[in-house]
Parts: sequence; C-alpha cells; structure tokens
Amino acid sequence: MNDFEDYEQELHKLVMLLECELVQEKLSRYDVAAEEITVEKKPIEKVVVLLRPT
Repeated sequence: MNDFEDYEQELHKLVMLLECELVQEKLSRYDVAAEEITVEKKPIEKVVVLLRPT
C-alpha cells in the first residue's frame, strides 16, 4: 500500500471509533437503574437495563 491508502484506512478506523463512542454516549442516556418499575401493571423489582451496543 502507499502512504495515502494507509492514511485513509487509519482515518476510517478512527472515525468509526469516534462514531461508536458518540452512539454509546447517546444510548447511555436511556440506561435505567431502579429498585422497581412497572410493566403492564406488574411490578418488577431491582431493575438494571443497559442499552449499549455490543
């Protein structure tokens, strides 16, 4: 590979990492930690819900 192709591939990897971090930060706002929640009028105790990409 030449220098430009190497640069382009490295830049792509870095942009993808940045995108993953931004999406993770945004999705973490929807994480829930509660002693109890209600689902369809039924209480569920000690709840931790993490919405993060794997």
